[in-house]
Amino acid sequence: MTAVRSQVARRARIVELLGRHRIASQAALLELLAADGYDVTQATVSRDLDEIGARALAVITFRIETGC
Repeated sequence: MTAVRSQVARRARIVELLGRHRIASQAALLELLAADGYDVTQATVSRDLDEIGARALAVITFRIETGC
């Protein structure tokens, strides 16, 4: 497989994974990609996410404090 084809396939897989899973970090995405046989670095994943337009979302959690 050529480098460009590999990049296209990897980015397509990232899009698929983001659509199917709630991924909390690039490290978690790296683990999913590794399980699929992709040997890439965090920097590569970061570039891929930027290139496909993926953005991190802030997650807000509320709770009630008791015993104040």
